[in-house]
Amino acid sequence: MIYQILFPEDDSSDMPSPFYDGANNSTGGSDPVFRFERYCRRELPRRIRT
Repeated sequence: MIYQILFPEDDSSDMPSPFYDGANNSTGGSDPVFRFERYCRRELPRRIRT
């Protein structure tokens, strides 16, 4: 509904899904959140000890 208000001239078949589909990404290693979590798990314990 909001998409149609913002982009009235776009075809309704081109309307993006309102649902987040990032969980369907099976690459894992390229996901920025996954990489940040891996970085924190690796670096934070080391930095806290020093």
